[in-house]
This record gives sequence, structure tokens and C-alpha cells, in this order.
Amino acid sequence: MDRSENTAAEPERKGNGIDGSIRVRSALRISVNDEGDEILIPVEDAQFIEDFFTALDGFTKIRDNIRSRTAGLEGAELVKPVIEELRNVTAELDRLFGEGCCRKVFGDTVPSPYAIADFFEQMMPIIESYTAARQQRMAEKYGQYNRQQRRRYRKGQK
Repeated sequence: MDRSENTAAEPERKGNGIDGSIRVRSALRISVNDEGDEILIPVEDAQFIEDFFTALDGFTKIRDNIRSRTAGLEGAELVKPVIEELRNVTAELDRLFGEGCCRKVFGDTVPSPYAIADFFEQMMPIIESYTAARQQRMAEKYGQYNRQQRRRYRKGQK
């Protein structure tokens, strides 16, 4: 059978040829400065959540890395390993939140460990709040009681 013979079975198309549309929220937009710059938190990417906590763990270990790398150094030589470690952290933040994240958040500087810690401290409640609300919505939508209700509804439709 050729498609032209089966036109009655197809749904009527809207003007643009699309039968419908969906939008799945995949990221949170976060304002990061007074200029209106934003970064995206890809909260629906399970790998992001793992990578974020890995980066946070890595940042907490930076102090030990700096101590071991700066032992016996003085003056400007003491600062070089610190800057290198901080640049590694900012590169990871740019990878996680999108290229330019650190420029938007910290400006055109190598941020201090205190500024990076502040960033993580401010991000944690945003991520935790979203994931807790998402889990609550999922439990309400797909919980045992709602599954039973949907089954009853479907049986009544037949």
C-alpha cells in the first residue's frame, strides 16, 4: 500500500507539519553577575552530578596538593604552583558549566581559593534544592498510588 492511499489513518497536521512538541527541562539558568551573564547547570545530566561532586572533592584536596608542591619554595616560585592548581580547578568548572563560566563568575582573574570555595558553597543549595524538588515531583507523579490510578483510568477507557 502506498502512503497516499492511507491518508485517513494519519492525524491531521498543523500548519507547520508538526503534530506536537515537547520541551524537557535539561538545565537551570543561573545569573552570576550584575551584567546579566548566566551559566547553565545541566541538572538532568547524571554524569554532571557525579562530575560536580568529583570536582568539589578535588577542590577540597587542593590544599594538600599545594602544600606538597610548594615545600621548600619561596617568593614568586611559591605562587606558581598555587596558580597552576587554581587554573586546573577553573578549567574543570568551565568544562562542567560551559566555556567562559569562570570569566563570568570571577572576571578576568585567577580566582583565589576563597572565591572558588564561595562558588561551590553557593552552588550546593541550588543543586540540592532542585534535585530534592525533582525527586518529590517524581514520587508524586509515579508513586504507587498514582500508578494504580492510571491503571484504573486506562481500564475505564477500554
